[in-house]
Amino acid sequence: MLDTTYDDETVYVTPKTETPTVEKKVLEKNDSSGGEGIWQDAADYDAGDTVSFRISAVLPGNIRSYEKYTVRLHDNLSSAFTYSNDAVIYSVNNGEKKNVTDVFSIQKDGTNLTFSCDNILLNENLSSADSLVVEYSAVRSMNSSSLCTARHSAFINIWNRVRTTGWSTR
Repeated sequence: MLDTTYDDETVYVTPKTETPTVEKKVLEKNDSSGGEGIWQDAADYDAGDTVSFRISAVLPGNIRSYEKYTVRLHDNLSSAFTYSNDAVIYSVNNGEKKNVTDVFSIQKDGTNLTFSCDNILLNENLSSADSLVVEYSAVRSMNSSSLCTARHSAFINIWNRVRTTGWSTR
C-alpha cells in the first residue's frame, strides 16, 4: 500500500509501513474450580454454556497523521453459537481501558458480527488509543454435540481497515 502527500508542485509517494494486527481469544473457565479463567486460543464448553470472546486490535502508531481512520472489525461465529447482544468495546491507551461502545455501530447478519466506527480520530478516547478491545459472549447451542472446542481461527474473519487522507501539505 502507498501513502500519498503533496505540496504546491510535488507529489510524494511512500510505502505504508504500519498495519494493524488483530487477535481473537476465548475465555477458558475451569468447570471444577469455578475460577476466573484465562484468555486463550481454544476452550472446551458444554452445550448451553455462555462463551466469552475477546478481539484485540493493535492500531498502528501513525493513524494520527490521517484526517480520517475508519475501523471495521468483522467476526464470524460458528452456527453452533447464538450471539448474546452484549458487546462492549474499549479503547486502550497505556493499559487504561475506556468504554467507547457508544461510538461504534454493532451489526449482526446471521452469524456475522461487524463492529465499526466511521472515524475513530473524531473521538478523544479513540484518537489516542494504542488498541481496541471487543468483548462479547455467545451461547453454545443445545443441539450441538455435548462438548466443543472453540478455536479463534474458526471465528475470526477479517480486520478490514480503511485509511484515507485528504490532500495536505507536510
